[in-house]
Amino acid sequence: MCILTRLIKTESALCFLRKLDAINFSAV
Repeated sequence: MCILTRLIKTESALCFLRKLDAINFSAV
């Protein structure tokens, strides 16, 4: 269960970083 939660957190964190990258890319 803990491992599953960790995976979900990592996945959402990666999605968040990708969104930030997309925003930065659009800004440039």
